[in-house]
Amino acid sequence: MILFVGPFAPPYKGDGVKNSTLQEGFKFLGYRDIVYFDTIRRKGGALAYYWDLLKKLSQADKIIFSLNRNGRNVLLPLFFLLQKVRKRRQAILYVIGGSFHTQIKKMNPFLKKMFIKVLKRLDGIYVESNIMLKGLIEFGLDNCEVVFNPRKNLNFQWKLTNDNLHRVLFLSRVTATKGVFDLAEAVLKLKSEGVENIKLDIVGPMDEGCREQVNNLLIENMGIINYKGEVEPGDVQRLMLNYHVFALPTFHPGEGLPGVLVEAGFVGLPVITTRINSLTEYFEDYKSVRFVDTQNVDQLSNVIYEVFNGDNEDLNQLSKGITEAVSQFSIEKVIQQSVELLNQKGWEMNKYKNN
Repeated sequence: MILFVGPFAPPYKGDGVKNSTLQEGFKFLGYRDIVYFDTIRRKGGALAYYWDLLKKLSQADKIIFSLNRNGRNVLLPLFFLLQKVRKRRQAILYVIGGSFHTQIKKMNPFLKKMFIKVLKRLDGIYVESNIMLKGLIEFGLDNCEVVFNPRKNLNFQWKLTNDNLHRVLFLSRVTATKGVFDLAEAVLKLKSEGVENIKLDIVGPMDEGCREQVNNLLIENMGIINYKGEVEPGDVQRLMLNYHVFALPTFHPGEGLPGVLVEAGFVGLPVITTRINSLTEYFEDYKSVRFVDTQNVDQLSNVIYEVFNGDNEDLNQLSKGITEAVSQFSIEKVIQQSVELLNQKGWEMNKYKNN
């Protein structure tokens, strides 16, 4: 039995969406003999839930972990202990987020040594960027590979119309470090400078800690800034057709590759984002995105204005460039690469495929 362990959507945050996409990809390519365990407890008592998890971990010969920081810190040491009992048990880890290597670096020396020992027991550690790959190799981990954050291409094609002119989209977890308040300030600045019909729609799960601030923004700027709630993953690309530009001025310290940037690329929607962590590894300024510095409202407003007023050649370059940049993130390519890597480790994935 192959057991896949990780959080699934909803809520529609990065970790849950990634795992739901991986699940869809494995099923689409015929790998149906995989048991999926959601690390978000939806119902029932905690004791029964954790007993079920422990039982499944004990029974599985092969385990796919796809976890954020909290999940890794709990479940990987548990796997290490279970493997001591039955050494034939195999596992790989999809790393969620972009700061795994820096998290390890900040551990105290004893915990770091023990955690690296746990990681060496894994057949593979699949990271989203070369920056993280290099960081893990420096710890002596030779079982790492770059496997991108996948998304499904629904083949929608963006174009600028009178209906989406000057409409700005923020789609992510609604929290300060994702840059939502910087973006709101930049949009209001442009409005005060005379940019006509500019609107900002905020979409995504809202952190409780910023709900009051968002509500105040909506009340004070009714008709300019709107909160549209959450969106189903399968509706994201269609939604993006309604906007002039997608802006994600994130300064979140654990930022990896936000999947919504890939979704925007599939659609061809022009993107503004920040030079943070590994994002400059995937995209190039002016050619596939417009980059801004983190927490720089003036620069952000200027770049939005430039995108709004760029000629057709500029817009077409951004649209075509990001589409080309994200072609490697298609769900089919990511799953096929994963299967090849697992077969190299002796997983014999055809055994788990329905013919």
